[in-house]
Amino acid sequence: MNISYNNLTGTIPNLPMIFSEDCELILESNQFNGSIPVFFRSATLLQLSKNKFLETHLFLCANTTVDRLFILDLSKNQLSRQLPDCWSHLKALKFLDLSDNTLSGEVPSSMGSLHKLKVLILRNNSLTG
Repeated sequence: MNISYNNLTGTIPNLPMIFSEDCELILESNQFNGSIPVFFRSATLLQLSKNKFLETHLFLCANTTVDRLFILDLSKNQLSRQLPDCWSHLKALKFLDLSDNTLSGEVPSSMGSLHKLKVLILRNNSLTG
């Protein structure tokens, strides 16, 4: 599902939406804000860049059954907290872009368990480690 570049605003409610097993969700370049919903469990691609999302904790830590996500792009949002240390369940992740946010603190040790990760982009943040 591609609804990018539509200038959509507001939060995405945390509804129990059901997608097909190989769902690709592209919401880039809108004005979505708040938290990223937990319901994106069956996605293989989440392109959420260029929005105004504020945090990833609930999405990353509550979604322990996200085992098919290959691509996660959260670049150019308003993510400003320390990254949560709950990445180990994203075992299929190959591409992760968190660039151009204001993330701070240490890179979580659980990111070391992302053995299939080929591309990791963290530039333009205040991360250490």
